[in-house]
Amino acid sequence: MQNTLKRLHDRFPSKPLIVGEYGYPGGEEGEIQARFQAVATQSEFKGLNAPYIAGGALWCFARHPWPWYNMSSYGYVSRDRKTVFPAFDVVKKLYRGKAEDTEKQSLTISNKK
Repeated sequence: MQNTLKRLHDRFPSKPLIVGEYGYPGGEEGEIQARFQAVATQSEFKGLNAPYIAGGALWCFARHPWPWYNMSSYGYVSRDRKTVFPAFDVVKKLYRGKAEDTEKQSLTISNKK
């Protein structure tokens, strides 16, 4: 994702970029697929750290039924939010870190006044 976003930025340098969806299916295959989801989410999130990225939306937070499947394998929590899949810890850590970075930037800006 990082390379694709960089190419878009190079093509449209005056435009901020918003990533409409990022995420990885958790699957139903157990621990291995859960680890893949965590690693892929962390890797994709790194692509959002560039200064020309205005934001992104995690696809998708909670699992839900799809017409052609009983349940989507995408999601970081179960539909009823009672089961939290391992990659959710990655999501919390990444967003918490992003919030702390933003807070530090705000403090730096306010201290310069």
